[in-house]
Amino acid sequence: MSQAALRNDAPSWRAIREQLAERCTPSGLDVVHAFHSATFDRIRAAGSEIEQFGQTDRLALLIGNTRALWPRFMAHIAACESLAADPLDAFVEARVREALAGMPPLRRAVYWAHGRPAQPFQRLAELSGLASLSPSHLSVHRDHGPWLALRAVVIVDSEPPTEPDRVEREPCAGCEKPCLAPFDHALTRSPGAPTSQDIARHARDWIAVRDACPVGRGARYGEQQLLYHYTGDTRVLTQ
Repeated sequence: MSQAALRNDAPSWRAIREQLAERCTPSGLDVVHAFHSATFDRIRAAGSEIEQFGQTDRLALLIGNTRALWPRFMAHIAACESLAADPLDAFVEARVREALAGMPPLRRAVYWAHGRPAQPFQRLAELSGLASLSPSHLSVHRDHGPWLALRAVVIVDSEPPTEPDRVEREPCAGCEKPCLAPFDHALTRSPGAPTSQDIARHARDWIAVRDACPVGRGARYGEQQLLYHYTGDTRVLTQ
């Protein structure tokens, strides 16, 4: 069947989003948000290209997770004989690819939050209406607060949303910004722009920034998940 015929028979953007969400959620990837690929193309990293299959705008799906990911990931770790260099990224990639394997046969391209060159995932979340960017540079969701991780964007050769997938209120609007004091303190731990090594060495100071947000407190990550996210130390996974 030709690609043109596939497009004519393709399910709606909403049906594609719902099917992908249904396939991702059992792995703990419980956030799937539809938006326009043209948004991604406008802010893509310098020197990179965003596949839009010869069109100016296609369906884009931003995949993320809440704390729901952790028990699924830890069950996976318990069954592994050895760990990948970055086991969480490897787990996410495998689960997303498995979810996509059962989707309609439409052309697609995947961009990973841990990929290179680094793409502006937080800005994408903000522009697409999924989450706001706080003064302390955290992505803040209306319901989950800062307890949200952005994992991948899938561009699908299908029509983009005809209406906003979800319009978020501004969760930081009117906030007294309690995140700024711990953020400024955490910055003093680094002589310049904080590196991943700086953040790992002073993980508790950086976790305090997230903890200061008043939105979504009930969605807070557990201690093991927090320590692994901020340190990347695989020894945390066996504790």
